[in-house]
Amino acid sequence: MIYKKDGIQPQDDLHAIALQGTNAMGLDFRLDSDQLVKMISSRAGIIPDYSRERLATAQDKATKPVERLLRVGIFADEMPQSIVTRVFNFDLDVVELRGEELPTMIENFRRTVVPDIQPNVKIWKTITVCSVDDLSRAKPYYNIADAIVFRFETDGETVCSLLQTTMAEILTCSVPFLIDAPLTAEQQTAIAEHANDNLIGFSQNILS
Repeated sequence: MIYKKDGIQPQDDLHAIALQGTNAMGLDFRLDSDQLVKMISSRAGIIPDYSRERLATAQDKATKPVERLLRVGIFADEMPQSIVTRVFNFDLDVVELRGEELPTMIENFRRTVVPDIQPNVKIWKTITVCSVDDLSRAKPYYNIADAIVFRFETDGETVCSLLQTTMAEILTCSVPFLIDAPLTAEQQTAIAEHANDNLIGFSQNILS
């Protein structure tokens, strides 16, 4: 089961985060995010920017081993080339798309990165849930994305109400999915007990 925390920075104490039961880190690359993960400028228009890890590798500097969490890059309506650059620089395992990306964009992006850049990269499509009607928006991405992330962006009390009205349908989803909501460990366990085998994990912001 995946337990992802968003808002993590690559330089954070990943060992301490892992000890809390987290096994996946959400790196936020949305330009309007307060938790934006920044790259180091190459100071050359024809050369892409890079991450601290890539810079250390290029300078042949030894770095101490860090806890290896599943690396999930979060994007929204980003240019494919920009996503590709971050997949490479941050060695991303998963690209999570939170914008208005179409299924054709996902198919084209997959052909770009697999197998030459990141042969095992997975693509998740996030669907923001405000009502039961929103669940139907996930269906065009079935068998296009590797997983669907059902995201609840409201406060705790509203989330509980939404979960009660949508959970029955979500838990019978016919493709792999995650639930992104500010849930307690006990709530996550209770949901997992009633879900089918397609539930692969939970996600929430590290500030939740």
